[in-house]
Amino acid sequence: MKLFFPAIFLACLLFAPIAQAAEPGPEDVVRDFYTWYVPLEAGGGAPLNSEEIYKYVYLPTVSNLRILYSMAMIDWMYFICGQEILPGLINDLVVHPAVPITDTVSLVPVGDSQTKPWILVFVQKEKEGWRITKVEDTNYSALYLR
Repeated sequence: MKLFFPAIFLACLLFAPIAQAAEPGPEDVVRDFYTWYVPLEAGGGAPLNSEEIYKYVYLPTVSNLRILYSMAMIDWMYFICGQEILPGLINDLVVHPAVPITDTVSLVPVGDSQTKPWILVFVQKEKEGWRITKVEDTNYSALYLR
């Protein structure tokens, strides 16, 4: 009897599934980023100067963007590929499934429910998780016509 309870306890430890929090995937990080970014930028905040941006965006990307903005080489919102945030964008933003490029790099298309995705977000997996490394515009001229 003395060995019975320790044996059951040991069996439970060995065969019980270990509950681990699932690591956020590329789409989750991009969705979380835009949920944080769009209201802050639309409200006149300065997301690029916030320390919280490092939670989502690769450090060298932030550094390069700060330099470009300080030199007035960018006059548009890099992360939305446009000059203004349309009303209701945060409620209408669609983050599409990630397209893996390699084991550590994925491409996440982003748009709204009315149009095809117009933002391509490149994310890279680091020790701390996925981070945005680059954002590209798929339809430059259409952004100013919508």
